[in-house]
Amino acid sequence: MKNLDVLKLLFCLFTLLFFQNSHAEDGYKLWMRYEPITDVQQKKCLNTLMETIVIEGTSPTLGIIRDEIRRAAQGMLGKVPNFTNNSTANGSLIIGMPTTGTSGIFNTIAVKNKLNSLGLEGYFIDYITYKNKKYLVIGANTP
Repeated sequence: MKNLDVLKLLFCLFTLLFFQNSHAEDGYKLWMRYEPITDVQQKKCLNTLMETIVIEGTSPTLGIIRDEIRRAAQGMLGKVPNFTNNSTANGSLIIGMPTTGTSGIFNTIAVKNKLNSLGLEGYFIDYITYKNKKYLVIGANTP
């Protein structure tokens, strides 16, 4: 009987020691893990995108987008992205909707055609040329 008690005690100690250093991640961190980027080309490309980000308009959804981009940039690149209200820099990232857009890019025929084909729930990510500059645009009809 004493051997059984010793085995129980050893099992309990082993379990405590084994799980002492483990920790659970919440669902958010498990889903959106932003590990540092080690590939030089990928890092260079993302650093360029993070130099100028325009989020046109204000809404709860656009606020979440801003926060998520900030978390992603800090986790993957170790830097805070540069958010600005407008940009004329070639290669800038512009996010918005026709109802929130202030730059005019959401009124171009190219963007309108993309948005018209999406319906209310869709979004697009594409390079759009506007005023002789090329922008990466993420657009949607609704937040």
